[in-house]
Amino acid sequence: MAGSARRWAETCKDIDLIATAEEPTALAEHLVASPLIAAAGKPGPNGVRAQTQNGISVDLRIVAPEAFGNLLQHFTGSQAHNVRMREEAVGRGLSVSEHGITEVESGKVERCASEEAVYERLGYAYIEPELREGRGELKAAREGKLPELVTADDIRGDLHSHTTLSDGRNTLEEMAEAGRDRGYAYMAITDHSASHGFGDHVTAERLWERIEEVRAWNKGKRGFRLLAGSEVNIGLDGSLDYPEDLLAALDWVVASVHTSFSIAEKAMTERVLTAIDNPHVDCIGHLTGRLIGRREPYAVDVEAVIEAAAKAGTMLEINGNPNRRDLSEHHARMAAEAGELMLNSPAPVAGAISGTVFSRLSEEARTA
Repeated sequence: MAGSARRWAETCKDIDLIATAEEPTALAEHLVASPLIAAAGKPGPNGVRAQTQNGISVDLRIVAPEAFGNLLQHFTGSQAHNVRMREEAVGRGLSVSEHGITEVESGKVERCASEEAVYERLGYAYIEPELREGRGELKAAREGKLPELVTADDIRGDLHSHTTLSDGRNTLEEMAEAGRDRGYAYMAITDHSASHGFGDHVTAERLWERIEEVRAWNKGKRGFRLLAGSEVNIGLDGSLDYPEDLLAALDWVVASVHTSFSIAEKAMTERVLTAIDNPHVDCIGHLTGRLIGRREPYAVDVEAVIEAAAKAGTMLEINGNPNRRDLSEHHARMAAEAGELMLNSPAPVAGAISGTVFSRLSEEARTA
């Protein structure tokens, strides 16, 4: 896999496949024969272009093993990444393309079997595909300052999960057991609050009962902690829809905007800032409300929110639901540069709508 799909970009317009083969034409013919393929060009030794039954373009390129790294690198990096890399190579008397690395003066061409060899020849540490977007990663690679990507092993717990009490698909017990089975240290149950269409289920009285249910579940258990929480709705005036004493009794409060997305930027920003000022709010959920390809982000001054959250010690969620990815990578970088602690959301747990986990925090923060 190459291209935007390998970089895990938010959207992908096509699929790029890079391969080596002893019988390249046979490999291309095999792709064309797949029941997933609706139309295709003529298979050949260099590959084939095809289209899936649901309209996705697939470009298979086949290359000799000794040049596999060159082609894979070329078709994985974004345009900005590759252009910058070629420009830097020119300054060193080299020409870089999908076919190899050429010494301009001598005309000698070097082919690389791996991407690692390509980056090493050009004077860089290996750059993970997710970072190849032309946003300073080449400089960081040359200086040995590339960030370390978050992996599943970094996930300590889940702090945003829903149950059948609101719009989740599993009970509290099922969610808790799934979290513990994953090896989590903690997990928060954060069903939607009363004003988000689930008032019959998550009234203040019912949430008090849920707090007791969580405490009862924790009795006698070690190595895993279930937290009583809520995803409370932020009203138009920034108010939250539970009494202060109830919010104070919760272990974890995520505050999110779920209604009135079309208000002006100033009003939306003040709405969120008011929620941040509430001492019971631990985290702001999916800050911009976007649904990729379905709903644009609502107007909000993200920089002002980041500044206020950093001062208040309120965390900002990166909602990992693939339909959201909110904060976006751009806003996440902005928040990181401002010194804001963020939460990263992995794939759903046992039917949860989304999950929020501590990732790459300091050991002190993790312990706390």
